[in-house]
Amino acid sequence: MIGTALFKSNYVKDKVKDRVASVDMLAKIAVSQPHAAHSVIVHRLQARWGFLMWTVPLVSELLQPLEDAIRMRLIPAILGKEVSDLERSLLSLPAKFAGLRMRNPVEECEKAYERSKALTKPLTKVIVQQDEEFDPSSMKKIQASILKRQYRASDQLFKETLGILIEKATSSLKTAISLATEKGA
Repeated sequence: MIGTALFKSNYVKDKVKDRVASVDMLAKIAVSQPHAAHSVIVHRLQARWGFLMWTVPLVSELLQPLEDAIRMRLIPAILGKEVSDLERSLLSLPAKFAGLRMRNPVEECEKAYERSKALTKPLTKVIVQQDEEFDPSSMKKIQASILKRQYRASDQLFKETLGILIEKATSSLKTAISLATEKGA
């Protein structure tokens, strides 16, 4: 995304408005088809706003309407109840950390952009230098190594987040988390 700050802001607001409409439509479906709605949010819609987060820096505050739609309309439709801040944080974690991988776009935005920037940095360097000795297989290995480090760092952050959430959780939620994180759960 290239342009002035105003252009960027308007571009992102238009995209967010479209994503909010998608989440609202999905919330209506979630009332009768919660599993299907969860699958759509995790496997399709998050990728749509993920691209925005990966490519446009410093837009987390512009994503708040999207998070509001997820938190206030979609999650209650899927779960049949409203959720606390702690539960919302838990739901954003991957399943192996007792969550549902319903990411919070506001919290994840800047980290996603930095991960994208780090992953594309070696390729950007090759392009800027106009390297005639470019080896695609070497680049693939470099990026695979970067991705592996990023996945390990993400897993560590998820573990730390889960530890903090467990400390704040009620005893019944602690039991649910314990059961959800067991191998094979």
